[in-house]
Amino acid sequence: MKHFFLVMVSVVLLGAGLSTTSNAQQKTSAPKQQAGTQLVIAFIDNKYMLSNAAVFKDVTAQVQKFRVAVQADVRNEEEALRKATEDLKRKRQVLSADAFNAERERYQDRVASLQARVDRIQKEFARSEQKVMGKIRGVVNEIISKIATELNLILILRRRDITYGHPSLDITKHIVTRLDKRLPKIQVPDPRNSRALGK
Repeated sequence: MKHFFLVMVSVVLLGAGLSTTSNAQQKTSAPKQQAGTQLVIAFIDNKYMLSNAAVFKDVTAQVQKFRVAVQADVRNEEEALRKATEDLKRKRQVLSADAFNAERERYQDRVASLQARVDRIQKEFARSEQKVMGKIRGVVNEIISKIATELNLILILRRRDITYGHPSLDITKHIVTRLDKRLPKIQVPDPRNSRALGK
Protein backbone atom coordinates (compact mmCIF):
# COMPACT_ATOMS: atom_id res chain seq x y z
CA MET A 1 0.00 0.00 0.00
CA LYS A 2 2.65 2.29 -1.05
CA HIS A 3 0.25 5.05 -1.78
CA PHE A 4 -0.83 4.62 1.96
CA PHE A 5 2.13 6.92 2.87
CA LEU A 6 1.89 9.64 0.16
CA VAL A 7 0.98 13.24 1.07
CA MET A 8 0.06 15.13 -2.09
CA VAL A 9 1.14 18.69 -1.27
CA SER A 10 -0.28 20.70 -4.16
CA VAL A 11 1.11 23.94 -5.54
CA VAL A 12 0.32 26.59 -2.96
CA LEU A 13 -0.48 30.10 -4.09
CA LEU A 14 -0.52 32.44 -1.13
CA GLY A 15 -1.79 35.97 -0.88
CA ALA A 16 1.35 37.51 0.68
CA GLY A 17 2.69 40.11 -1.73
CA LEU A 18 -0.16 39.59 -4.23
CA SER A 19 -2.75 41.85 -2.59
CA THR A 20 -4.40 44.52 -4.69
CA THR A 21 -4.45 46.89 -1.73
CA SER A 22 -2.22 49.94 -1.40
CA ASN A 23 1.56 49.76 -1.20
CA ALA A 24 1.39 51.03 2.36
CA GLN A 25 -0.80 48.08 3.38
CA GLN A 26 1.54 45.63 1.63
CA LYS A 27 4.55 47.01 3.48
CA THR A 28 2.71 46.68 6.76
CA SER A 29 1.59 43.05 6.27
CA ALA A 30 4.72 41.59 4.66
CA PRO A 31 7.71 40.45 6.76
CA LYS A 32 10.78 42.68 6.53
CA GLN A 33 13.42 41.36 4.13
CA GLN A 34 16.93 42.55 3.50
CA ALA A 35 17.41 44.08 0.08
CA GLY A 36 18.31 41.48 -2.52
CA THR A 37 17.57 38.50 -0.23
CA GLN A 38 13.80 38.15 -0.53
CA LEU A 39 12.74 34.57 -1.18
CA VAL A 40 9.46 34.38 -3.10
CA ILE A 41 9.61 30.83 -4.54
CA ALA A 42 10.38 27.56 -2.75
CA PHE A 43 9.94 23.83 -3.23
CA ILE A 44 9.10 20.79 -1.11
CA ASP A 45 10.63 17.32 -1.44
CA ASN A 46 7.77 14.96 -0.62
CA LYS A 47 10.02 11.90 -0.83
CA TYR A 48 12.29 13.30 1.87
CA MET A 49 9.31 14.22 4.03
CA LEU A 50 7.79 10.72 3.76
CA SER A 51 11.11 9.09 4.66
CA ASN A 52 12.08 11.35 7.55
CA ALA A 53 9.02 12.79 9.28
CA ALA A 54 8.27 10.95 12.52
CA VAL A 55 4.55 10.71 11.88
CA PHE A 56 5.05 8.82 8.61
CA LYS A 57 7.44 6.41 10.29
CA ASP A 58 4.82 5.85 12.97
CA VAL A 59 2.09 5.20 10.38
CA THR A 60 4.34 2.77 8.51
CA ALA A 61 5.03 0.78 11.67
CA GLN A 62 1.34 0.56 12.59
CA VAL A 63 0.26 -0.49 9.12
CA GLN A 64 2.98 -3.14 8.95
CA LYS A 65 1.79 -4.54 12.29
CA PHE A 66 -1.78 -4.73 11.01
CA ARG A 67 -0.69 -6.39 7.77
CA VAL A 68 1.33 -9.08 9.53
CA ALA A 69 -1.63 -9.91 11.78
CA VAL A 70 -4.12 -9.99 8.90
CA GLN A 71 -1.86 -12.11 6.72
CA ALA A 72 -1.37 -14.61 9.54
CA ASP A 73 -5.14 -14.79 10.05
CA VAL A 74 -5.78 -15.34 6.36
CA ARG A 75 -3.10 -18.03 6.15
CA ASN A 76 -4.72 -19.88 9.04
CA GLU A 77 -8.09 -19.77 7.31
CA GLU A 78 -6.55 -20.92 4.03
CA GLU A 79 -4.96 -23.87 5.81
CA ALA A 80 -8.31 -24.75 7.34
CA LEU A 81 -9.90 -24.61 3.88
CA ARG A 82 -7.18 -26.85 2.47
CA LYS A 83 -7.93 -29.45 5.12
CA ALA A 84 -11.64 -29.06 4.43
CA THR A 85 -10.95 -29.74 0.75
CA GLU A 86 -9.19 -33.00 1.56
CA ASP A 87 -11.97 -33.97 3.95
CA LEU A 88 -14.58 -33.26 1.30
CA LYS A 89 -12.78 -35.52 -1.16
CA ARG A 90 -12.82 -38.38 1.34
CA LYS A 91 -16.49 -37.88 2.18
CA ARG A 92 -17.43 -38.11 -1.48
CA GLN A 93 -16.81 -41.85 -1.33
CA VAL A 94 -19.08 -42.48 1.66
CA LEU A 95 -21.82 -39.84 1.57
CA SER A 96 -25.02 -39.90 -0.40
CA ALA A 97 -25.32 -37.44 -3.26
CA ASP A 98 -27.56 -35.12 -1.22
CA ALA A 99 -25.30 -35.21 1.82
CA PHE A 100 -22.21 -34.60 -0.29
CA ASN A 101 -23.85 -31.65 -2.07
CA ALA A 102 -24.74 -30.15 1.30
CA GLU A 103 -21.12 -30.51 2.47
CA ARG A 104 -19.85 -29.02 -0.75
CA GLU A 105 -22.16 -26.00 -0.41
CA ARG A 106 -20.91 -25.36 3.10
CA TYR A 107 -17.33 -25.54 1.84
CA GLN A 108 -18.08 -23.13 -1.00
CA ASP A 109 -19.71 -20.74 1.48
CA ARG A 110 -16.51 -20.75 3.55
CA VAL A 111 -14.40 -19.98 0.48
CA ALA A 112 -16.72 -17.14 -0.54
CA SER A 113 -16.76 -15.82 3.03
CA LEU A 114 -12.96 -15.69 3.17
CA GLN A 115 -12.75 -13.82 -0.13
CA ALA A 116 -15.42 -11.35 0.97
CA ARG A 117 -13.59 -10.80 4.26
CA VAL A 118 -10.31 -10.08 2.48
CA ASP A 119 -12.12 -7.59 0.24
CA ARG A 120 -13.65 -5.86 3.26
CA ILE A 121 -10.26 -5.62 4.96
CA GLN A 122 -8.81 -3.96 1.87
CA LYS A 123 -11.65 -1.43 1.88
CA GLU A 124 -11.08 -0.75 5.57
CA PHE A 125 -7.38 -0.12 4.91
CA ALA A 126 -8.41 2.38 2.24
CA ARG A 127 -10.73 4.14 4.72
CA SER A 128 -7.95 4.21 7.31
CA GLU A 129 -5.62 5.72 4.73
CA GLN A 130 -8.08 8.44 3.80
CA LYS A 131 -8.78 9.36 7.41
CA VAL A 132 -5.16 9.45 8.58
CA MET A 133 -3.76 11.16 5.52
CA GLY A 134 -6.48 13.78 5.67
CA LYS A 135 -5.41 14.71 9.20
CA ILE A 136 -1.71 14.78 8.33
CA ARG A 137 -2.34 16.74 5.14
CA GLY A 138 -4.24 19.36 7.09
CA VAL A 139 -1.38 19.85 9.56
CA VAL A 140 1.24 19.92 6.79
CA ASN A 141 -0.70 22.53 4.84
CA GLU A 142 -1.02 24.71 7.95
CA ILE A 143 2.74 24.48 8.51
CA ILE A 144 3.43 25.31 4.86
CA SER A 145 1.11 28.31 5.01
CA LYS A 146 2.81 29.63 8.15
CA ILE A 147 6.30 29.23 6.70
CA ALA A 148 5.18 30.88 3.47
CA THR A 149 3.89 33.86 5.43
CA GLU A 150 7.07 34.11 7.47
CA LEU A 151 9.27 34.02 4.35
CA ASN A 152 6.90 36.06 2.20
CA LEU A 153 6.61 33.24 -0.35
CA ILE A 154 4.17 33.50 -3.22
CA LEU A 155 4.76 30.12 -4.86
CA ILE A 156 5.65 26.66 -3.49
CA LEU A 157 6.28 23.73 -5.85
CA ARG A 158 6.85 20.03 -5.45
CA ARG A 159 10.45 18.96 -6.08
CA ARG A 160 9.43 16.34 -8.62
CA ASP A 161 7.73 18.98 -10.77
CA ILE A 162 10.84 21.09 -11.36
CA THR A 163 13.97 20.35 -13.37
CA TYR A 164 16.32 22.18 -11.05
CA GLY A 165 15.99 24.01 -7.77
CA HIS A 166 18.79 25.57 -5.77
CA PRO A 167 19.10 23.94 -2.30
CA SER A 168 18.42 27.30 -0.71
CA LEU A 169 14.87 27.11 -2.08
CA ASP A 170 14.16 23.79 -0.34
CA ILE A 171 11.98 24.29 2.76
CA THR A 172 11.30 20.58 3.35
CA LYS A 173 13.51 20.21 6.43
CA HIS A 174 11.83 23.20 8.04
CA ILE A 175 8.44 21.56 7.46
CA VAL A 176 9.62 18.20 8.84
CA THR A 177 11.05 19.84 11.96
CA ARG A 178 7.78 21.58 12.73
CA LEU A 179 5.72 18.52 11.82
CA ASP A 180 7.77 16.35 14.20
CA LYS A 181 7.04 18.77 17.03
CA ARG A 182 3.37 19.22 16.28
CA LEU A 183 2.36 15.73 15.14
CA PRO A 184 5.03 13.08 15.88
CA LYS A 185 2.44 10.28 16.03
CA ILE A 186 -1.09 9.54 14.90
CA GLN A 187 -3.42 6.63 15.60
CA VAL A 188 -4.21 4.53 12.54
CA PRO A 189 -7.66 2.87 12.81
CA ASP A 190 -7.26 -0.91 13.04
CA PRO A 191 -9.26 -2.44 10.15
CA ARG A 192 -9.59 -5.67 12.13
CA ASN A 193 -11.74 -3.89 14.71
CA SER A 194 -14.27 -2.71 12.16
CA ARG A 195 -17.75 -4.18 12.16
CA ALA A 196 -17.28 -4.57 8.41
CA LEU A 197 -14.92 -7.46 9.10
CA GLY A 198 -17.67 -9.46 10.67
CA LYS A 199 -15.85 -9.85 14.00
